[in-house]
Amino acid sequence: MKASLVLFFVVFLSLISRSQLYVYQEEGKYGYRSGLGKIVIPAKFDTAYDFKFGRGYIIQGGKKGVINHKGEFIFAPTYSYLQAFDNKGLRANAYVVGDGNKKGLISKNDYLLIPLKYDTVYWSKVPFHYFVYSKKKKTELIRVTKNLDSAYVAISGKFDSINVVSTGSSGLVDKYYKAFSKKKSTVFNSSFVVVDEKAIADSKKKYKIEIARKNKEREEMINNKIHILDMSTMESSEKEIEIYDFVDKQPEFPKGGHELVTYLAKNIKYPENSRNKFVQGRVFLRVVVKKTGEIADPKVMKGINKELDEEAKRVILSMPNWIPGELKGEKVDCYISLPVLFKIPLE
Repeated sequence: MKASLVLFFVVFLSLISRSQLYVYQEEGKYGYRSGLGKIVIPAKFDTAYDFKFGRGYIIQGGKKGVINHKGEFIFAPTYSYLQAFDNKGLRANAYVVGDGNKKGLISKNDYLLIPLKYDTVYWSKVPFHYFVYSKKKKTELIRVTKNLDSAYVAISGKFDSINVVSTGSSGLVDKYYKAFSKKKSTVFNSSFVVVDEKAIADSKKKYKIEIARKNKEREEMINNKIHILDMSTMESSEKEIEIYDFVDKQPEFPKGGHELVTYLAKNIKYPENSRNKFVQGRVFLRVVVKKTGEIADPKVMKGINKELDEEAKRVILSMPNWIPGELKGEKVDCYISLPVLFKIPLE
């Protein structure tokens, strides 16, 4: 392979989304091209929208569907109404669908989890829990199984509305459902068992106590500067500095991420064997940025092959000192993750 092959080597400090496809029109139909203009999915849809999260939203014959990068249907254009949930958009594996005025819910493989018999279907913002409404039965809560193959009514009755009551965050405490009918309210726990309303207040109190305990422990660790002792060198009174996973101010490459990309692109040496075999992919590393700014101890968390993994480690260790991370105004040693993309562009 000639040396004219250009190497694009990009390091992203955040999650990297899948390559985009873009809509093009031909003879009144819509399809998808790559960013380089190559036709990936021929023009055959009545309407199409740009890809997001590896999926495209299309309309065919007045029906709405979702496709993947190969043009295969994730959700076939069967229903006139199809809506993903706000928090996930096209990434969702369950969509509200409808024909006429009735709504239901489909899962992957176009399986109809909730039949088309409700006036409204919407996500409760608790995973796998959906509120449904019909004039006849009013509001109910439907629980969908984690593998999206079945569903059942978890809270039924002639309720005017059902609200989710969160008494904390980070999974430390439970969630409750408060169902209203006329002037009466009924409280259900996460197992859909009726409980006294006092349970909500008790759970909130428990959460506050737990948060206070965790904050106190964190303050004590920082104030006392707890170190990990190396028992083999205790006589020298040397202590190992603690390496933090979370800091107030993240480390930065001098002059920012663009300079980091430029530095790596100039200094990487694509291993000949991998280049000739057109081996590409991402190497995910975890490294330590010391309080001096020095990069140390790179560990491959997910690699490609031995030579690309070693090249990623070599170039990262060759970098100049970073601007170190800070915790409570002090420079500290901390971990960062660096996803490194090896990619040989097509000629």
